[in-house]
Amino acid sequence: MPGSSLWLVPPPSSPIYKTLQTLIDSIIPSRFPNLQPPHFVPHVTLTSDIPADLADPQALLGSIDLPSAGDVVVHFEALDVGEAFVKKLTLRVENDDGGVGVVELATSCRRKGVEGGDTKKAEEWARKKFMPHCSLLYSGIDLTKVEEKREQLLQDLREAGIAVGSKDDKGSINAWTGGSVWFVPTHKSIEEWSPVAKRPLV
Repeated sequence: MPGSSLWLVPPPSSPIYKTLQTLIDSIIPSRFPNLQPPHFVPHVTLTSDIPADLADPQALLGSIDLPSAGDVVVHFEALDVGEAFVKKLTLRVENDDGGVGVVELATSCRRKGVEGGDTKKAEEWARKKFMPHCSLLYSGIDLTKVEEKREQLLQDLREAGIAVGSKDDKGSINAWTGGSVWFVPTHKSIEEWSPVAKRPLV
């Protein structure tokens, strides 16, 4: 992945954090017994392309105008299968009126981290290119093999308590509010994708 990235990570104490981590680490891989996908933390990538040689990641985080935690709601609307290694299986995140604060947060991160403070460029990127998602599987497996198991995977999600697209299912945990923004050196190998700076939404 080009450059470093800023991630939005759900609150570690939230039920959805544990649920997503279990899906990533065990439930989803169990559907593909010949795979050994890498471990990663549940997150939504707010932007990548941040210069890899940035001197002070924590200072960058401190300079971003972050919305309040209660204004950032990540809601899952669909399960997607894709070509890219890091998007092989993802939960699509609403980025219109349902993605409360997510686009605003990503735009702020892009403006400071990539566009040198240029609001117009950041807003254009958010409007044309930003496709928020929460990955469940990193893999080079052919997407058709994943697509074949879509119904089983949707059932796995339902059994875990995530009913994608449903806002009224009282038993579902298909959204989270707030969280922390992590600076992650995603230009390195996946084994080194650990945060070098963090800032909680408050």
